Amino acid sequence: MNQTRDLATSAQIDRHDMSVKAILGMEVCDLHGETVGDVDDLLLADGGKINSLIVSVGSTLGMGGRLVAVPFRGLDVNYSDNTVNIALTADQLEDEPEFEDRDL
Repeated sequence: MNQTRDLATSAQIDRHDMSVKAILGMEVCDLHGETVGDVDDLLLADGGKINSLIVSVGSTLGMGGRLVAVPFRGLDVNYSDNTVNIALTADQLEDEPEFEDRDL
């Protein structure tokens, strides 16, 4: 039991660390700062690092959208605005193939 406590207290927490709950639902903004979707889910790689964000795009009032996977590397999380900025336009994001759970 003490060993578990030692592991928990020795975790290195950075001021930019963020919980998964905080990332889910974040607005995703394009190159022009326009909202193009929301973070729906995360894909983790073998080592536990985030591989991709699953972004809901093309929905109106939460209806009729689809999911696309966006590689996590190269994304910019804006901690003060609670947004994720991507280097794609809305049109480019719409052209991405649809992500489905069976793709895993």
